Amino acid sequence: QNWNTAIEVVSTVDDVTYYAYISSDNKECWIHRIQINVKTDTVHFPAQINGVVVTKVGSGRDLISETADDELYIDIFGKEYDMGEGIAKFSDKRIFVKNVILPENLADICEAAFVGFKKIESVIIPDSVSSIDKYTFMMCSSLKEVKLPQKLEQIESTAFDKCKNLKKIKFEEPSDKYKVKNNMLLSKDEKTLYF
Repeated sequence: QNWNTAIEVVSTVDDVTYYAYISSDNKECWIHRIQINVKTDTVHFPAQINGVVVTKVGSGRDLISETADDELYIDIFGKEYDMGEGIAKFSDKRIFVKNVILPENLADICEAAFVGFKKIESVIIPDSVSSIDKYTFMMCSSLKEVKLPQKLEQIESTAFDKCKNLKKIKFEEPSDKYKVKNNMLLSKDEKTLYF
């Protein structure tokens, strides 16, 4: 998708400000950054901004120079992390968030988007998402349960890195590519272990 990154659209809903770009064809919206304005336990991403459907959240590496360190990522707050050097403690309002509700038509969650949301206990990833990238939910230490999309095509091994309490991964409908067996996420043929 071609994004018009020269013009940023800003929308505030329920004390959370969303910073977004609109695609060149005006059909898709990318929320690349958020700001939580007050302590809140829920971040409910809007399905649309200015009438345009939200299909992408996070910055990941998309907004970083191609010459930057390979281990440099940007989270949903616009903060940079060098994964090769480790991550310090988080002191912003993410530490109060217990629920992240993703929009129904979401197609893409960028790398490292939700790093350090340490109070989230469960995540439902919409069926429209086909891949889960590196470090997406890294250090979500209270995360216990994840519902994965049925049509998931790819999941990076570090997507849930350091989620020490993650006990249950499930699909509402059988997946075309993956299988959950004995609390393990496996390839359908059971030859590859993911988690």
